[in-house]
Amino acid sequence: MSERKIHCVRCNLYLGVIRDAKLRKTMVHLCDDCNTSYKAVEIAYRHKQDRDAVGNNGMFGDVFGDIFGNGKYKK
Repeated sequence: MSERKIHCVRCNLYLGVIRDAKLRKTMVHLCDDCNTSYKAVEIAYRHKQDRDAVGNNGMFGDVFGDIFGNGKYKK
């Protein structure tokens, strides 16, 4: 079989060679640095979605809102 050189799809870093493997045609490869930054962006995006779903107070407002008088238990 043939060998295929693989590179990171974001920074084009050479990652190695794959020999004698059956892989999906649409498979992509990320180096460790690009994968770490991708995960950080994904976590930040999910956090923003969660914060928007709960409201401006977020989790802090749900837990301490009644103590400080700005949550859903405001009198």
